[in-house]
Amino acid sequence: MARQVKTYLRPEHVISLSIGFGSAIVLHGVTGWWLNSDFGVAVTLSAQFVVSLLVASWSTRGRRERAMSLWVGSLAGMVIALFSVGQGTIWPLVLIIAGVVTAAPVLAGVAVASMLT
Repeated sequence: MARQVKTYLRPEHVISLSIGFGSAIVLHGVTGWWLNSDFGVAVTLSAQFVVSLLVASWSTRGRRERAMSLWVGSLAGMVIALFSVGQGTIWPLVLIIAGVVTAAPVLAGVAVASMLT
């Protein structure tokens, strides 16, 4: 188990996680809680797609791991953003929906990057 963690903590994975976290926080500053408005959903999903396309385009090696790191980082940022505005009573459901919805543009960005490189 320790070997798996050691091999996963590569600089590109930490950078991808940080990019995901930072993008979620910045997007929260722009749109507020993104699931509250059509504009927030559109901006967040578009940004997730573009960021995942860029992260997946770094190289073909480790593309999946970088995409997962990006997605986990963005979810961590969304948790912080949600708790900063007040999570309400259905916050677990809200985070599950956010995770499922944001997985689609991340996967789409990786797919497009795979076709381009």
